[in-house]
Amino acid sequence: MKVDPDGFVRISFKFSNLAGAEIPIEVPLEVTPEAVRRGGNIDHYIQRDFCGSCGNDTFYEDAERFYATGEIEPLAQLTGACERGKDSRTVLAKPFVREVGHSYLANLPDHIGLADSPETPRRSPFLLCENGSELRDAHSIHDTIRRDGRGRHSHWGAALYFSSSDGSDPNTNGREYALVRVR
Repeated sequence: MKVDPDGFVRISFKFSNLAGAEIPIEVPLEVTPEAVRRGGNIDHYIQRDFCGSCGNDTFYEDAERFYATGEIEPLAQLTGACERGKDSRTVLAKPFVREVGHSYLANLPDHIGLADSPETPRRSPFLLCENGSELRDAHSIHDTIRRDGRGRHSHWGAALYFSSSDGSDPNTNGREYALVRVR
């Protein structure tokens, strides 16, 4: 496995639902200095001692539920984060600057001290909400935001690099974008 520049190993696979349609799944696993370097690291990450409440400890139950219902539930640590973090909510001011591809920029000069940086690439405690729903992949690589979009975002320096969940222009799609502090 190869570690991406953002410090994650990504495992991609496809599930076939009951109707036979293939659903692509990507599981990002963060590689840290504390990661066990022997045996399968996935065995390391699914242990509650290392995973915490990340949801990997319920993988088998989640798979059984998926095969029984065809539904995938969001990870517990994200579910409701926009609601739980409403006291720390910062609504992003439009207009957003179109950067490249799917990426837009929002100015965050008041949060620069909490932003990710080359020395602390996962420091930002913020999660992006779109109309009150959590968006995926905070701390994303900027090229991935530009290329793939789908709600990826990165609080970097005095700016938030972000994309809408569906590739639409966040200036004109009628949705509110807000940051909430999740840690």
